[in-house]
Amino acid sequence: MYLVENKTVRVTKTGLFVVALLWFTFSVYQLYEILIGGIEVPFTDVPATFGLGLRTSASLIALITAALYASKSSFDSSRAIPYIKLVILFEAAYWLSFLPSGIWGLDYSTISFSREFFIIGTGLPCILEAIIMPASLTILFFQIHTKKSAQNTLKWLLITLAVYLFVFWFNYTAQWWSEIFVSGTNYILQSALYCFEFVLTVGGILFLFLYACIFAVSSVRNYGVAGINSWKAG
Repeated sequence: MYLVENKTVRVTKTGLFVVALLWFTFSVYQLYEILIGGIEVPFTDVPATFGLGLRTSASLIALITAALYASKSSFDSSRAIPYIKLVILFEAAYWLSFLPSGIWGLDYSTISFSREFFIIGTGLPCILEAIIMPASLTILFFQIHTKKSAQNTLKWLLITLAVYLFVFWFNYTAQWWSEIFVSGTNYILQSALYCFEFVLTVGGILFLFLYACIFAVSSVRNYGVAGINSWKAG
């Protein structure tokens, strides 16, 4: 039994390190892209660059924390809490940096694209994620504490993960609807690949969000921290 538990812990630690490494790599790539692209609209691009810089810093902290957690037995979860909270704080600031883009998207148009196109594709998604993501992450920030109930922390962690999926679904679905608004349904129907991507985005991510909600409610009510099914959670 001890060997099984020990193997599970090793797999968990390795998995966390791999996820942190991928997150850091992707964040660095995104930051590089935005720096190379330069500043075109200062009102939106400056906050976005600053926010992405904070997210890259958060991913670096997460990577170092995961490496220490995986390699040192003395570095347990209680010692990792201050660093995890810093990651959450930076991540909340990153999402808040989308607010200027949302405001800009509500009142912008070009010769090729109408104001409604930018409202659907940029304004609404950016405002939504700039409000609910920092809100859920801030609550999670205050719930993670050694003196707090692990059950309560688990609840808000799962809620935050579900909110992430909802934001992704709303954002990518809005991109599709903005294109449909301009080009009609022919934009999707012209290609089997586009049809597949539309169904995968609108239906697939929505299914993941609903599954995450059901899993969160079931886990908190019936199983608690010790009874979490790691395979279902993954």
